[in-house]
Amino acid sequence: MLFSRFLQLRDLLIEARQDEAKEKFILSAFAGWQMGAGAPKKLGEYLEELGLLEKRGAGKVTPEVKGMTAKEAVAKAEEILAMARKKG
Repeated sequence: MLFSRFLQLRDLLIEARQDEAKEKFILSAFAGWQMGAGAPKKLGEYLEELGLLEKRGAGKVTPEVKGMTAKEAVAKAEEILAMARKKG
């Protein structure tokens, strides 16, 4: 149980670091866009071209999540919240 919690926390930390790095890239791209780097494009189009923004409707779907029903997803979320409450 402890090792699985460690893996969950590791994955969460990796994802948080990736999100922070992506946010920095987006802020830098915004500054560049304001200075004319993406001149004829809207900001969203410019970010999509750079690969910093997912196209609308193209979300991340893992194989585990793909087969989940709404009830299973809610149950999994409740399970994760319960584990967090125990630790917190």
